[in-house]
Amino acid sequence: MQHLDELYHSIIREHNKNPLNYFKNEDVTHKIEAYNPLCGDHFHLYFDMHDNRITNLSFHGYGCAVSKASASIFTEKMNGLTLDEALSLYERFYACAVEGKETGIKDFLPFQVASKFPGREKCASLTWESFKEYVDRLK
Repeated sequence: MQHLDELYHSIIREHNKNPLNYFKNEDVTHKIEAYNPLCGDHFHLYFDMHDNRITNLSFHGYGCAVSKASASIFTEKMNGLTLDEALSLYERFYACAVEGKETGIKDFLPFQVASKFPGREKCASLTWESFKEYVDRLK
């Protein structure tokens, strides 16, 4: 558990300090709002969809270190995937961050630890769940 705690802190800090794909991209085909009114985390996801594939994925907004790091990893992992691949990856992330299960994806490990802290699983899963809800509405 000590190793996971250290990994949690280092990866969360790094993605919070230097998030990947952190910019507004208004010139895209899809925009999603991810908002948690209980804590105030608020992000927007921007992406294009061509031939059922996610491209040009970015995010912008504000939130705690856990939600910002998770959004950063979300954009890194989802960019270039088909919708089916993205939904499969969502299921693996959810199992890790909310249910605390091992998924075999190293970048998800910090969020497995987050599942052990009450309320943090919502921070970790905010952008992921907002994406899933959006895709479900598209179908």
